[in-house]
Amino acid sequence: MITEREALQREVGKTCSDNFSPTLRSKLIKVNKNTCTLMIVENEDYPHLNDPDRAHMIGCTKVEPIWLVANMFYGV
Repeated sequence: MITEREALQREVGKTCSDNFSPTLRSKLIKVNKNTCTLMIVENEDYPHLNDPDRAHMIGCTKVEPIWLVANMFYGV
């Protein structure tokens, strides 16, 4: 059985739904020991979420706990 950390390492470079991102999308950049580093990216499905009030956040990074990022990718 693989751990959430090992599973997420396979997802590095992929985007996910992120309710805590101003655009509702983030890209997994790095899996750390207990956290993950994500980058806020443009929302291709809903371009209105990339409006000027949110656009300045695109490209910014943030750190979230592994369990939360696993939920973003797998809904566990």
